[in-house]
Amino acid sequence: MNNNMHAHTLRTLPGWRLARTLMVCACLLAVWPRSANTAPAMYSIDNANSWVRVLVYSGGLLSRLGHNHVISHRNIRGCLRMETPIYRSQLLAELAVNEFTIDEHAERIAAGGEFPDTVPDKDIAATRENMLGPALLDAKQHPQVRLTAAAVSGTFPHVQMAATLHIQDRQVPITVPLTLQLEANSVIASGSLALDHEQLGLRRFSAALGALRVRNLMEMQFHIASQRLGTAQEISDCQRALAVVDNDNAAVFDPATK
Repeated sequence: MNNNMHAHTLRTLPGWRLARTLMVCACLLAVWPRSANTAPAMYSIDNANSWVRVLVYSGGLLSRLGHNHVISHRNIRGCLRMETPIYRSQLLAELAVNEFTIDEHAERIAAGGEFPDTVPDKDIAATRENMLGPALLDAKQHPQVRLTAAAVSGTFPHVQMAATLHIQDRQVPITVPLTLQLEANSVIASGSLALDHEQLGLRRFSAALGALRVRNLMEMQFHIASQRLGTAQEISDCQRALAVVDNDNAAVFDPATK
């Protein structure tokens, strides 16, 4: 059999036809445009429909003399980039420390049976002073609490977000379990997780030689809604803000861009 006949025989074999088909498909895929559905979608946190609630518990032998506290925030600012695949998504959320509220009546009702009574105004004021002081959030030196995230794992809608909590001058890695709800132009993330003062580097209130003190364990509950951005300027502003996720000193979220 001469070389021409040999080549003709190979080209007629099923394996050769399959290989040739795969080569053509590969070339088409290389130049075929990406589907618009795979492009990242940019969202801005909808602070009118978002909240964070931190439950703080009284402890020690004299715990009955103290109060369980509900610390809330309803003016969360930030951006979300939803990627395909989802594990590449990024989030930036910022909370102004001075905008935390303490023991609002509606928040205590929402928190449940361990938060039964209205807390006296003087106790709320004392708790707020302690919370904003240097032992805890140190509002004068560190006016923002920031959460950044750049990795999501799990099976939709129940996923885990590998995040960093920037509190005072510390960067604390945390894992946030959450449930995602995706709609046409919005994303809602909700869930709860346990945190503790030692993990965050916060000094707990203590009195009477520790007989009255704040428990180490806290619970953070959250509901973060975000709306899809449409204009090129909004998307550009959010992209610029999200640079902080990769380099915390690269950018800060400017409320004016919201």
